[in-house]
Amino acid sequence: MINLIGLLSNDILLWYNKRLKGILLLTDLSSSDLLIILDGVEKISLINRGEIFNFFFNRLRNTKEFREYVLENRKYPKINGIIISPIEISYNNPKVLYMILNGYILYDPQNLLQEKRKEIKENKIKIVNYKHDKLIDLGKVKKGEVIDL
Repeated sequence: MINLIGLLSNDILLWYNKRLKGILLLTDLSSSDLLIILDGVEKISLINRGEIFNFFFNRLRNTKEFREYVLENRKYPKINGIIISPIEISYNNPKVLYMILNGYILYDPQNLLQEKRKEIKENKIKIVNYKHDKLIDLGKVKKGEVIDL
């Protein structure tokens, strides 16, 4: 699976070059999630962002490594892609926060992901397990206080 992630990430890097601002990997036993940070996608719909990721996944499907993985595991790899812009990182989406806090940074030339990870830890945003789900702990929020999620 890591080999396929490497091929996919490399293909995205070669395609977008300087517009690619970061790639982060969050993996567990059943699937892998890639957070792809591209410059200038904030005005693109979520459906079209999915199409961008599917374009690269379909290119991966044509490789020898992909065929070997399918033959060996008898299933397609579960790789999900989330494409956001550097501006959208500041929106503090819970899924993105969780990925940044717990994922592996694969590509981060401008330390964008490192800085956001440091900010999350300094602000003491806690992500807790609750009934098999991940939640952001807002226990210290005062009444009437406005916070970014």
